[in-house]
Amino acid sequence: MENLNARILHDFENFLEENVKALCIDQSSLFAEMVNYHMGWLDSNHKRGKRIRPLLLLLSVGAWGADWNTALPAAAAIETLHNFTLIHDDIQDNSDERHGKATLWKIYGIPQAINSGDAMFAISQLLILKLQDHYDESVALQASTILNQATRDLAYGQFLDISFEQRESVSTQEYLEMIKLKTGVLIRTCTKIAAILAGQNQGIVSAAAEFGLSLGLAFQILDDYLGVWGDPSTTGKPASIDLIDRKKSLPILFGLSKSEEFNRLWKSSTMSVEEVKALSNQLLLINADSYTQYHAKYYTDLALRAFEKLNLGQNEYGESLVGLAETLLSRNK
Repeated sequence: MENLNARILHDFENFLEENVKALCIDQSSLFAEMVNYHMGWLDSNHKRGKRIRPLLLLLSVGAWGADWNTALPAAAAIETLHNFTLIHDDIQDNSDERHGKATLWKIYGIPQAINSGDAMFAISQLLILKLQDHYDESVALQASTILNQATRDLAYGQFLDISFEQRESVSTQEYLEMIKLKTGVLIRTCTKIAAILAGQNQGIVSAAAEFGLSLGLAFQILDDYLGVWGDPSTTGKPASIDLIDRKKSLPILFGLSKSEEFNRLWKSSTMSVEEVKALSNQLLLINADSYTQYHAKYYTDLALRAFEKLNLGQNEYGESLVGLAETLLSRNK
């Protein structure tokens, strides 16, 4: 499975880099340099994203017995769109680093980083239309429509996320709706477009969409758990990073809604080591860990039930797809 995934990701990265660079107009410009920097193409030492979304799409297409190479434009479009959102998110969240290196805006400034992000969005639109090289125009248009709907949802999800940070009270239900839009929708886009490109019927397409959405929600909620109780040696992040950053994740919102003591500590804390530990312990006292794990399991079960309806072929791509899903749903806690 690892060899198959590595081979697919190798070919995908080559396709992505070649086509994004070709669409940057002038490769000698500062503009192209910024895109290359963010994508990790300036030199081999630059750490890149994990490319989970394109791998999910391409494995799904292969699992249905179709040629995943013909789906490369869709996978590249989704990854480019994802990176457009990351560039803008880093500005809006005032993030200094991503993947262990300075974010784009920290090096090139906010105005030009915004321009680069906008260009990545436009390039994603041009990439998805390259599906016409392998599919009927109607299929390419359908995939493009799904991608644009996802972009709208991502923008609204980011709007909600920012607004939550400025609000005194946010319900856990509001939070779940936000992560559905900000995280779940793009994973759903991968699996839904994959089903369409593989020529599946509407029932399978709907099941694929449900699988992707539930997978994305379970993944994010598990990330929320790890953000408070994850082992730094596994996550690569400081212990209780979401408490330190005052991130209103699912367990923290649960604590704010259920515990006066947690509220008091949250509002008065300067997030010293002792205070972070006290906040984490308070969350454990009210079973916020179990609450978060329950929701992760709930969406995991939904994803697995939808997966059973996908009618995948018995091949190496299907096996790798199962392995990828299991990895996303069972990261070390």
